[in-house]
Amino acid sequence: MKLVKVLEIVNQIEKSSFFKILDSLSETIKESDGITLVPDGGSKCVNDACQIKALFDRLSALYQSALSDRIDFDPQLLLLANIVVRDGHSILERNWLEQLYKKEHAKLAEQVAQLQEISPENIRFRDYRIFRACVREAYGNDERNNHDCQVTRDEKSILNVLAKEFEFSHAEMLMLYAAECPIEVLDIDALIGLIKEAGIGFYSRKNFRIYIPDEIIVLLRKILNIDLPNKYFRRILKQLQTAQLNRLIRKYNIRLSTDKADNEEKVNAILSAGINIKGALLTDIHMPGTSKTEVKDFLMKIMQSLNIELSKIGASPEERLELILQYFKTVDAQDNIDMSVDAYESFIADVAASVPEMNDRVRAEFELCPEQVMNFTTLMDCNIKPSDLAYLMTEAELKQFCAERQISSRGNVVKNILGKYGDLESRLLENYELIAARDINALRTNRITIREGELGSRFEELTREIFRRLNFQVDEKLRAQINTAKDKIDIVLSLGQNRIILIECKTSREVEYHKYSSLARQLKSYQKLCKDKNYHVARTILVSSDFSDDFVDACIKDWELELSLVTAAGLMEMLKIFNEKKLTVFPIGAFGNNLKLDAEKARSILDR
Repeated sequence: MKLVKVLEIVNQIEKSSFFKILDSLSETIKESDGITLVPDGGSKCVNDACQIKALFDRLSALYQSALSDRIDFDPQLLLLANIVVRDGHSILERNWLEQLYKKEHAKLAEQVAQLQEISPENIRFRDYRIFRACVREAYGNDERNNHDCQVTRDEKSILNVLAKEFEFSHAEMLMLYAAECPIEVLDIDALIGLIKEAGIGFYSRKNFRIYIPDEIIVLLRKILNIDLPNKYFRRILKQLQTAQLNRLIRKYNIRLSTDKADNEEKVNAILSAGINIKGALLTDIHMPGTSKTEVKDFLMKIMQSLNIELSKIGASPEERLELILQYFKTVDAQDNIDMSVDAYESFIADVAASVPEMNDRVRAEFELCPEQVMNFTTLMDCNIKPSDLAYLMTEAELKQFCAERQISSRGNVVKNILGKYGDLESRLLENYELIAARDINALRTNRITIREGELGSRFEELTREIFRRLNFQVDEKLRAQINTAKDKIDIVLSLGQNRIILIECKTSREVEYHKYSSLARQLKSYQKLCKDKNYHVARTILVSSDFSDDFVDACIKDWELELSLVTAAGLMEMLKIFNEKKLTVFPIGAFGNNLKLDAEKARSILDR
């Protein structure tokens, strides 16, 4: 969940720890370069979530450094960070976090106990022995000076360097540290306190939930040297041969439940160990003497098998891998799911019907709390996208899914499946006028299932998509910055140089939209809001199914508003002509002022 959304959920008191950190970091900048980032009274005086987000972005590097410093010194925070950076853990119920923490702590205790079983012949034995001896000395030397035993910040920083030189995974370092410095089990209130005070997340007392914003999860992954979320690393690991997985198992001393573990169990164990993906793919999985050309060829096969399309492929193994990682990071950061909401909901329902155990599989993979997770809201809140579901299916399940739904199984099966559901957006656009008119029965006849309460939001989404296809810049970030709790503009088109177009979308059960006075007040309020924020509104457009004569007459007389009326049919006609003429720029003047633009008028204007 994005930081802006989290800030809108939690109250002022629940933001206080976060604001305190921002104010402290702002003072650091102020002292060094004289820049004032927050008003008198601190961040808490800023009411707009987007402004707080902008401040966080400005302080991001300092925020990461401060957070890294706390995690490096406090093993409890490292244990917590290892939990919250996992896929699906951006929203955690209070009791669920407690269960995950106790499970993680028990796993750590088990790993510590198993250290006694490592033989001197193990390739890690010497490194483990040296590191443990250093931790033991750092922890116990205080006792000789009649002080409480602890590892100081300076001592911990040296241990961190030593662990890096030994190429320990995070799991190994925490295990070896805990073997000499016991890590106590904290209660849930203490855990929540740590999360808040460190600036990792927010706790809502109203719904007993912990929220970890996506932006902070990105920082935590950088701190923990995690180059890629596990769900993408899993896709890559599943392309490896058994021998390559075994090399990783041996290198990082990863324990398996049985000597006959299959590749699926090996992949899970590797992901759990917190191994760095760059070291794994560039050196660890390859035989000694493997050439750079062979590593590049291996990475190319990964790109082809996972359908990764890049404008350039990289001249060296390091550059090629960096491009692959950047591709996945970009995909993960995008809100876009490459299909409409309705398409994703249909896909979820179809996957659940075809693979009954998928609900349990998703819960286990992402460690989710709710019993039923195969629904759009839960999956999107946890940033689980259609491709994430598809890659959780086995090869046999994917082929069965294709056979059941007449989808081609040739080539890249996942691409074929996602492409099929992506086409649902085109089907919705074909029924755009019926959605504008809220004609549920006609939509059902055309095999389009949309809940009545969602017709307005679907109409807005499709209108946004049409303007994108007309090559307008639909600026969602700018819209979020302009909107307030009271005034919420549907769509903002950016024309550059602070010039914008405002678009309002209205569905109507009646044949014609006729509520002019209330709409005029609403749109004039939007225009004033934009003017106050130094944006020039070049045009205001209302899109609806149709407009009554009285509405059009009132609009003509209101020269102050200068409103362009566009029917759903007219907008679709514009898109059709735009594609027919292969235009690259849509003429803004075609919308006109204070007139109704229907399909016939749209064609006559654009045909000139």
